[in-house]
Amino acid sequence: MRISSCMIPKNMSTVLSAIFCLLFTGEMGNTNSTVTTMLQRKCAGRNELHSYSQIAKLAHGRRWMNFAMVRDPADRFLSGFMFMCSPNNVVKNDCEGCVGDIKCALQKTLEHSRRFANGDLSAESYLLWHLGPQNWFVEYSSLFILFHP
Repeated sequence: MRISSCMIPKNMSTVLSAIFCLLFTGEMGNTNSTVTTMLQRKCAGRNELHSYSQIAKLAHGRRWMNFAMVRDPADRFLSGFMFMCSPNNVVKNDCEGCVGDIKCALQKTLEHSRRFANGDLSAESYLLWHLGPQNWFVEYSSLFILFHP
């Protein structure tokens, strides 16, 4: 049986990506490296798909186990805020002008979410990608039944 995972930002996606790369390649490479530092981008483009239809095409009728790691939304938002929006954040991000202001970041995320949901693709942003709704990353509306709890 094959396994697929929907990688949702701020839901251990770096670790999951590295684990799936290790499973895909069967090798760790440099023995002084950790799973997250060695493998997270080694498989970029090699074992990554971007929609369930791509998985179905590869499956050729064989069974796949699909899963997504979903995080408590408030916990995910706070984690993302600290990662992206705290002063001197590690990603050198301006947090859409909301550095250090959690209320501002929440308002911007909600505003961008509403605009994006209404078809305004210009609302897509690094902030929305990391703090926005998790179910947008997995085609839950039509494929929820295919994902294991």
